[in-house]
Amino acid sequence: MNTTELSDKCATAGGLQGKERTRMYSEAFNQALELFPELAAATQTNVAEMVDGRYVHPTYSRNAETFRSVFTAVPLLEGAYHHIVVEPLFAYRTDGWFDCDPVLQKRYWQNRSDTAKGVM
Repeated sequence: MNTTELSDKCATAGGLQGKERTRMYSEAFNQALELFPELAAATQTNVAEMVDGRYVHPTYSRNAETFRSVFTAVPLLEGAYHHIVVEPLFAYRTDGWFDCDPVLQKRYWQNRSDTAKGVM
């Protein structure tokens, strides 16, 4: 599969709902891992950065260049990445909300304890 076919698959998945969307995004992301071997390590690093509950956009992570090159080659893959990797990390969180850093324009998860500490 090449990057054009992968983009088409991501576009199709974006128009689906529920389990079908998740299935197709999963397939697309797995195929991206085959096309871009460096994406696996970058994904693991990005997930590790978010374990504490703060959202770190992949293009602002420690492996930003890898994500930028992959998302440039397959622009719609970013939607698959967020659906398959990021959303499950925050899906069951009820103690906070997404907020946006006004300077960097980065979204991240903010929880009540951060607010109490004045972290923003």
